[in-house]
Amino acid sequence: MARALIARLGLIVLFFMMPTSAWAQTGSGIIAGGVRDATGAVLPGVTVEASSPALIEKVRSVVTDGEGQYKIVELRPGTYTVTFTLTGFNTVRREGIEITTGFTASVNAELKVGEVSVTIDVSGQSPVGDVHNSRQQVIVSREVADTVPTGKQYQNMAELIPGMVTGQGQTISQDVGGLSGQSFMSVAIHGGRQTDQRLEVSGMSVITWTRPDTTTLTLSDGNFEEYVIDTAAKSAESQTGGVRINMIPRQGGNTFNGALFANVAVVDWQADNLSDELKQKGLKDPNKLKSLWSINPTFGGPIKKDKLWFFAGFGYNRVDQYVAGLYLTKDPTVWGYVPDVAQQAVSDEYEHDETVHLTWQATPRNKITAYYAHGFSCHCHALVGSPVAGPARAPEASILAKIPTNLYQATWTSPFNSRLLFEAGAAYVVQNFSDRNQPESVAPRIVDTGINLSYRAGDVNFDAHVPLWTSRGSVNYVTGSHALKVGYNWVAGSYQNTSYLVGNTIFTALNDVPTQVEYRGTPVPTNNRVRPDLGIFAEDLWTLNRLTMKLGLRFDYFRADYPDQTVAPTQYVPTTRNFPGLEAVSWKDLNPRLGVAYDLFGNGKTALKASANRYVSGEGTGRASTINPIASNNSMIRRWTDNGDRIVQGDPFNPAENGELGASNNLNFGKPVISFRYDPDWAFGFAKRPYNWEFSTGVQHELITRMSVSASYFRRIYGNFDVTDNLSVGPADYDGYCVTAPADARLPGSGQQVCGLFDLKKEKVGQINRIGTGASKFGNQYEHWSGVDLTMNARLPKVVLQGGVAIGKQMTDNCDVLPKIDSPDARFCHIDYAFLTQVKFLGSYTLPWDVQVAATFQSIPGPQILASGTYTNAQIQPSLGRPLSSGSTATVSLVEPGTLYVERLNQVDLRFTKIFRAGIARFRGMVDLYNVFNDNTVLKQSDAYGATIGPATGSAWQVPQAIIPGRVVKFGVQVNF
Repeated sequence: MARALIARLGLIVLFFMMPTSAWAQTGSGIIAGGVRDATGAVLPGVTVEASSPALIEKVRSVVTDGEGQYKIVELRPGTYTVTFTLTGFNTVRREGIEITTGFTASVNAELKVGEVSVTIDVSGQSPVGDVHNSRQQVIVSREVADTVPTGKQYQNMAELIPGMVTGQGQTISQDVGGLSGQSFMSVAIHGGRQTDQRLEVSGMSVITWTRPDTTTLTLSDGNFEEYVIDTAAKSAESQTGGVRINMIPRQGGNTFNGALFANVAVVDWQADNLSDELKQKGLKDPNKLKSLWSINPTFGGPIKKDKLWFFAGFGYNRVDQYVAGLYLTKDPTVWGYVPDVAQQAVSDEYEHDETVHLTWQATPRNKITAYYAHGFSCHCHALVGSPVAGPARAPEASILAKIPTNLYQATWTSPFNSRLLFEAGAAYVVQNFSDRNQPESVAPRIVDTGINLSYRAGDVNFDAHVPLWTSRGSVNYVTGSHALKVGYNWVAGSYQNTSYLVGNTIFTALNDVPTQVEYRGTPVPTNNRVRPDLGIFAEDLWTLNRLTMKLGLRFDYFRADYPDQTVAPTQYVPTTRNFPGLEAVSWKDLNPRLGVAYDLFGNGKTALKASANRYVSGEGTGRASTINPIASNNSMIRRWTDNGDRIVQGDPFNPAENGELGASNNLNFGKPVISFRYDPDWAFGFAKRPYNWEFSTGVQHELITRMSVSASYFRRIYGNFDVTDNLSVGPADYDGYCVTAPADARLPGSGQQVCGLFDLKKEKVGQINRIGTGASKFGNQYEHWSGVDLTMNARLPKVVLQGGVAIGKQMTDNCDVLPKIDSPDARFCHIDYAFLTQVKFLGSYTLPWDVQVAATFQSIPGPQILASGTYTNAQIQPSLGRPLSSGSTATVSLVEPGTLYVERLNQVDLRFTKIFRAGIARFRGMVDLYNVFNDNTVLKQSDAYGATIGPATGSAWQVPQAIIPGRVVKFGVQVNF
């Protein structure tokens, strides 16, 4: 009842979150408008000055053009005073204009004939709506980040935006008070892909090459002025259509200032939310808090006033939590997983960082900044429990990951005159990984598909060196009617690693019965490179009366390769391997960025907006590593028919069936040959890179001063899909068969025949000659998403309200392609997902006596329910007419994607703050309550149905693997001076 009431209350209150739009994305905003006289005639030649303590140079000025229009670009976040002067007219001054990154504040003026010495102060609130741009973004200001209850990581801020979905992390996907930690989580919105997320500091990339949607940098919240989260209609500066999160570092000022934030929660401050229903589903213990605390002092000020500022910070964060339903293995050296239920598994993580930011006004026209950050993180049992994909991991099968990182960054800005502005920046990020097995991992990994668990050891571990170089530069030419920007952004680097595997083997079992063994040619060094990822763009914001057009074009060039490589002899590849270098892909694309914003009534309160933007897919070193023969020829899988002694009887060096081993599934194993390549027409062509078009249209209206609402429609269309085809195998080389779905009332097709399944003929097993190419070579493929956002933003005295409703659905179809490539399996080739709805809001209210109440609310759909059943040879042979060609079992999907979902999640978080003042210092004592109503929605459950016959049938399916953590109380303090 409480959960339903919360959902209804959220729909009624409907605190809408209003996305804003922007021009520059390097940590700056714009003030723009028009100037007229008392008769309504435009006034050219008016000097317009924007002054603020946020500017080390204090003042930025321009002159109105022949249409009476002006634009002041590249303004740091802060509060501004705008002054209008013209000989023969009174001077007009407008104060309190709040600028955030990417926001264009519309400030118009009317000058009357009079003495220049007479200054007229025009009252008026700072605008909250942007009528100049079609791009949509959410700004998480320092005020909001300090006020609302969150875990204070960038993804915690992003997940509060209506329509935003989370995933790809290492721990729980829904944060409760910071328990998700620095989980390398990525987010997506409006049908975008999480792999297209991009993270930046001061507009420059800080990605890691194997997961370019995230970073290993430690990013303590107190070091940043604001978070700029682009959600739609991004400018030509952006490459991908995914969410772009740009973190703007804080800088010093002409007065010394500092802050200290600290909070803590312990195990006794968390409520138990394990219900009888969850126990009946198989969950014995929930994921719960063990230790949670952080501290983040910062300090900044002048080294020399108006000349050189500094800002420095330190952060330390600790997140330890017990893993749901998982326990230490009693003996991680033997076959058979036996848990020690008295010792629940723990996911433990800590990180710290140290930063320094310098701002130097070298000359009146040259400003230089330097930013340095050092960080270290230990994910001391990374991936323990239930990772995003694959079976759950026992504690000894987790990864001991230690990651030191360094960021070196410098920028230069030069307003050459009132119309011409130059800016440039460069950065070097070096990330070093040490991902190793736990000390107790001394026996090869076992993956048991019957219980959906891997134990004894992890998958491949590695030591890696990951350098990333990036730079950007642009020239802005600004008149009153035009803001033309031409520039580039460039990224390059490599992923150099040496991989290891305990025993160089991985065993697979079904309910403790061996089914196959995988041999690896480890240890091996590899090196894959991006040289470079380059974008060159031009974009103009052109204002004609009440219409502003965004006319942009971006050229993208992406090239990935690997150099000559040598691999020394290993246990299962006893000869030296030499591999010549190869260029993997070289793509070139032109991507238009078009948008319009129309000030409907000419008063800056209502805007009609529309956009059409083409983006390319986000890429890292994956394209090179996929075809790098060290990786593609470095493993083989053999069926294992064990006699019961758990010892492989057979010769792994003989690829043919022998002893207990079946034939190798990779006849190229350990050979220095190319078994996977790309189609040159696809890999080196123009406009061949995967892309997506994003279309949007909507209306934004300022209801009252400092409160606006919007309604927007979005559609995303993907294209240039790629597929992998094995040229040595065709559809005719497969035999079809059917199986019977288990008689289980939980399954939609309980007891029915499941057909459309295929097994490769025995004579074709191990023949691999794969090619990556465009799907259009075989037929048409589709992926669409459509949705609507209803949002609101209010910044009223003592009140902040943001929130909204987002509704959308997705369709995928590759039915024309799948039957024509090497595997004819086309089950679930067309999926129409249901409409999914989110309701999210945040707000704060300041009561008398300096007491503040803040809250967040999220109502989001639960995860999909899937099911993969494991069938044995005995079950398949009657239909197939023969045993499986290369395995003892086959895995079959039993539930159509997009048809079953876990119940909705409804989460309410509260913060109560009491403010104390002592001189120039302000103390904030905070009490946070996360998951106030102690919700226990399942965040992840086992999709492995396991064995489809016998006493263990379906025993692993839908067993909860993570639930939202129970209600947590945190105490915190923040001191500002």
